[in-house]
Amino acid sequence: MMRIPAIFAAAGLAASTLTACTVDQARSPEPLAQIDPTALRSTMVEQMEGEWVGTFRRFGPDGLLQSELPSRIIVRFPANDARGEYHQTNILTLETGEEQRVDSFGRWDDNVLRFTNERLEGSYFLLPEDPTGRTSVLLMRFTDGSGLEISEIITLSADGQQRHRVAQFFRNGDLLRRTLVDEARAR
Repeated sequence: MMRIPAIFAAAGLAASTLTACTVDQARSPEPLAQIDPTALRSTMVEQMEGEWVGTFRRFGPDGLLQSELPSRIIVRFPANDARGEYHQTNILTLETGEEQRVDSFGRWDDNVLRFTNERLEGSYFLLPEDPTGRTSVLLMRFTDGSGLEISEIITLSADGQQRHRVAQFFRNGDLLRRTLVDEARAR
């Protein structure tokens, strides 16, 4: 018997509706189309919302550590209504002590959170094949014409108090760097 993640069961997805998908299907959020969007959004909001404190560790394509930066991420869903608005503030403390702040804004488009900021646009969705329901994916691309793209996987701890993220930066399919982020929910 296939184990159904609690997030999908809560959203009304039965075991009989789960099917294997091809690599092409796995690249898009379409397998989630059968899930009640309101229930899925509610669960995703619970997983993401709040303040996260951690460290960004940037590695070159050779695997060598380039920098380690303290971070604070604040995720808000200010309009608790059908519009599903989203606001995230990323604050990195640079080696100079200066704070770099980036605000992203977005909204739900079916089961995908689409967002943008002054540098990039992206989408966030759950990984439907994860039996725990705690893994999500971010796909982003810079809007400056540089061809820079980021794919990120986020895994939430079982108690929901920690996140572990791996972001890979590519240009024309070539790896430029990786960023590992370990965060704890601020109390």
